[in-house]
Amino acid sequence: MATASRISRGTATALPIAASGEKTAKIVKGAQLKVYKGGSHGLAQVDPDTFNADVLAFVRS
Repeated sequence: MATASRISRGTATALPIAASGEKTAKIVKGAQLKVYKGGSHGLAQVDPDTFNADVLAFVRS
C-alpha cells in the first residue's frame, strides 16, 4: 500500500538533514522531500504563508 507522504525539513535545525529528511524520503516509498533553506524547527510558525501554500499544493496534487 502506498500513501502520499511529504517530509518538510529546514536547513537550520540541529539534526543534520541527511540523517533525517533525506533518509526518511528514501525509506518511505514515493515520499516527497521539501527542504526550506534557512528554515528552523517551527516551519509552520516562522513562515506560515509559504509553508501552508506548499502543503496545500501537495494535498491537491
